Amino acid sequence: MKAPFARCRECPLVDQPFVPGNGPTETDLVAIGQAPGDEEVKQNKPFVGPAGRDLRRALASLGVDESKVYFTNTVLCHPGKREKTNRDKTPPAKAKAACHERLKREVEGTGARWILSVGAVAAKEVTGKRVALSASRCSVLRRPLSSNG
Repeated sequence: MKAPFARCRECPLVDQPFVPGNGPTETDLVAIGQAPGDEEVKQNKPFVGPAGRDLRRALASLGVDESKVYFTNTVLCHPGKREKTNRDKTPPAKAKAACHERLKREVEGTGARWILSVGAVAAKEVTGKRVALSASRCSVLRRPLSSNG
């Protein structure tokens, strides 16, 4: 098992590179993304690739100290690439399900009051519902992390 409470034996990504969450063990803010990308795998740290750098700049512009944010992903293993585009795949449903209890407990363990879901995949894992990003942009979802992934 790669992470506590993960069901790695049930996960189709079990043989892929693993990137654990990173940040303070107690915090007010957790940022959750979809899955680690190539740069995250190289550095073994979430949110350090192009999208992560954009997020960190945005947080800094809002006065948020990134050293006080816990960063993680819905799945901790790299999902691979799409053949034609060479872009990261969306994690398969079985991978998200295998990692959901781990994600829930990881977030709860930080004591965070705020969850920033970065993207539709993360938003669905947080709320338990499909979230249209265009409709939810700049809104606060006042709901605890879903227990039904």
